[in-house]
Amino acid sequence: GGASTVDNCHVKGTVMGHYLSGGFAGAVAVDGMEITNSSADVALTTFKDYCGGFLGYANKGIKLTGCHASGTLTTGGNYQGGFVGACQGEAVIKKCYSSVNVTNQTNTHVGVFIGNLGKGYTTCNDGTSLGGSLVEDCYATGSLKVTAGNGNSGRMNAGFIAILENTPDCIVRRCYSAGDVSAIGANGPISGFIAMIKMAKVTEAMNCTVEQCLAWNKKVETSTTNATTWSSGAIVGVSSNTNTYTDCYRRADMEYSENCGGTEYPLFDQENSSPTSPLAYDPAMVNKCPYHGKAAPADATCSSVAKSLNWPESVWDLSGDLPKLK
Repeated sequence: GGASTVDNCHVKGTVMGHYLSGGFAGAVAVDGMEITNSSADVALTTFKDYCGGFLGYANKGIKLTGCHASGTLTTGGNYQGGFVGACQGEAVIKKCYSSVNVTNQTNTHVGVFIGNLGKGYTTCNDGTSLGGSLVEDCYATGSLKVTAGNGNSGRMNAGFIAILENTPDCIVRRCYSAGDVSAIGANGPISGFIAMIKMAKVTEAMNCTVEQCLAWNKKVETSTTNATTWSSGAIVGVSSNTNTYTDCYRRADMEYSENCGGTEYPLFDQENSSPTSPLAYDPAMVNKCPYHGKAAPADATCSSVAKSLNWPESVWDLSGDLPKLK
C-alpha cells in the first residue's frame, strides 16, 4: 500500500508480453516508487499497449535513477518505449539510458527511450504539489523502424520520447538521441528526438522546456501519401509554439527526409524560443509547427557540442564521440 525502493537489481532474458509488459517491471501503481542502479537486457515482444524495455507503465509518481535497458523491442501495441512505455503520473528520470533497438508495427506513441510521458498529479499523498515530469541527463542510442504503414497509422515515433501531449510544465534537459529513425508510410509525426509536445492546439500554452538537447541521429526519414499529415522534425515534430527551447542542436550531416503528399519539407535552423518569443507558426497549416534546433558545426562530435554547452563532467564522460554516463 506504500512506496517501495528497488536498488541494484538486474534482469536478462526473453519476454513475450501482452498488456503492461516490461523487461524489468510491467506496471507500477503506487505513488513514489523509486528504482535505482538497475538494468534489463531483454528481447521483448509485445502484442498490446503499455510496454517498455525496462518499465511498461507507471500510473502514479515514479523516480528512476541510474537505470538502463538494452536488447530489442518488437511492438504490437501503442505506448511503447525502449526504456519506459508510458508514465501517467509524475516521472523523475535521471542518469538513465536505452540502447534498445525498436521495431514498430505501425502503432502509435513509440519511442526509443519513452513512449508517452504524462503530467504529474497535482498533489502527493501528503498534499504537496508535484508539477510536471523531469527527464535529465539521459540518452538513447537504439534505432526505431516502422515496418509498414497505410497513411493512417504509425503515428508519433521518435528516437527519444514519442509524445508529451496535454502535459504542461515538463522539462527535458541535457539529453541526446543517436539511433536511426525510419517511418516510411506512417502518418507522422516522427522525430529524431521528440515527436510531439503540444496541447490540443499548437497555439495553446504548454510551458514545457527542452534545453541543451541533441539529435545526433544519422538518419531520420518519413514518407506518407497524406498531404495533411503532421509535421516531423529533427528535435520536435509538432510543438506548441510557446514552448521554451534553449540551445538544442542536430547533427550537421543528418540525412533528413520528410515527404508529405509529394512535398519535401527540409531542415532549417531555428533560434531559441519561449512564450515571449514563440516559434513561427502558419495558421493555415494546422498541425505543422516543427522545431529543428540548429545544425552543429560540421566537424563537431556529440561530445564536443555537449562540452561547449557545459554539460557537467561530474555526470558525463565526454572523452568519446558520444557522451556516456559515469
